[in-house]
Amino acid sequence: MGYHRFIQAALLGWPVTVYGDGQQVRGNTYVGDCVAATIEAVKALPGEVYNVGGGETASVWDILHRLEKVAGARIQVQQEPARPGDQLRRKRPAASSAPVSPGRSGGPRA
Repeated sequence: MGYHRFIQAALLGWPVTVYGDGQQVRGNTYVGDCVAATIEAVKALPGEVYNVGGGETASVWDILHRLEKVAGARIQVQQEPARPGDQLRRKRPAASSAPVSPGRSGGPRA
């Protein structure tokens, strides 16, 4: 959801609201990695729980700066107080399989 809003803002010149200090981190996972992990999970024991996240995290500011580079436009930012839960950090459980997509590229895969 955030990426959609940020890209739309960059293209249309709209402001983006950043809550808190913008250091909240989000994970990024390619759909293809989710599909591969789901296929592998079918072979696992019933009832097992797997985290299929890519392991790469980026702050809200990191994401905005990457999108500004791609869009070639500055994104207007409006800061607001943090929302409840935004500062929450949870330990990531071990993944069932390693992601195959490079997280930092953010571009199309070959």
